[in-house]
Amino acid sequence: MNDDQTDKKLVIYPSGGLGDFVKTWGFLRDNKNAIIVTDEDRGELLRQTLGHTVLRNDTWQSFFKGESCPPPFDSEVTTIVVYRHEYFSEKDELIRSGLRSLNPQPKIDLRSYCPDDCQGTNPELKKNASGRIVFHVGAGMLKFSKAKTDDYVKRDVFPHKAWELRRSLEFARLMRTRGYGVDLIAGPAQRDQWNSETLQTFADAKGSLNEGGLFELVDKISASKCFIGFDSGPTHLAAQLGVPTVGMYGPTGKHGVDKGFHDLIHAEPLGPSEHLCLIHPGESTQDSEKPRMQWLTPENAADQFQKFLVPIYCGGPNCG
Repeated sequence: MNDDQTDKKLVIYPSGGLGDFVKTWGFLRDNKNAIIVTDEDRGELLRQTLGHTVLRNDTWQSFFKGESCPPPFDSEVTTIVVYRHEYFSEKDELIRSGLRSLNPQPKIDLRSYCPDDCQGTNPELKKNASGRIVFHVGAGMLKFSKAKTDDYVKRDVFPHKAWELRRSLEFARLMRTRGYGVDLIAGPAQRDQWNSETLQTFADAKGSLNEGGLFELVDKISASKCFIGFDSGPTHLAAQLGVPTVGMYGPTGKHGVDKGFHDLIHAEPLGPSEHLCLIHPGESTQDSEKPRMQWLTPENAADQFQKFLVPIYCGGPNCG
């Protein structure tokens, strides 16, 4: 915990996904007097969850695009922390010089997202025995160069981070036969990617699309008994909300693909110690399987999940 109230931080998020953002919350918990610059929805979520003062980032966007100087900020700020992906590092000197042109005094700390700067205090476990299990069936797409993407597509081995829908539905079916209430959710990305037949299949399986934005997602996660997902923003959000979380990983696990393109050391959810991370176990798998989620079967995932959840909730799927 950072108890030095004289060290006033300005923490800026010029880019990054939801998962990148929430994995820095341990640092923010240890710096309760920090002022945050982020977008409106994330800022309101942070204000409600951790209580920080938040500045909307609208007036900062032109600065991070290199189009203007930064807007004025509190003259008492002693440290400016900027979280950005390493592939934006070519802009570091522009960021430093721009911030110093307005105020040369603060220390400027340009940080990479996890795994490099994941220190801090994680939330306490929140248990809701009467809740249902929420399973988010989607995940964002990994980004590669055009040449690398074309190569993966040509060889039909693009490293998707989530199961294909039929496997997710089979997993949900197995969990339901074991007595667990499972709610399937998907986000706007899946709605836009799926064709009408897939959308209907998802609806027939009693799946729901999250159309209400970030706060609808937070409400569903917070009311759940446990959250299950792949390497996605909702999975990392669930962990940081203190909900028992199960993350399932293929290409972004410790033995994923193309470490030169992605830092894959710390994909697991950061939260209470009561979480389960199912990660590809080794490096010897064939390329056709390794980048995908094929290594993990619905049956194995269901077995591992049950072993994880039972000790948390007093001995059985229906206890409480």
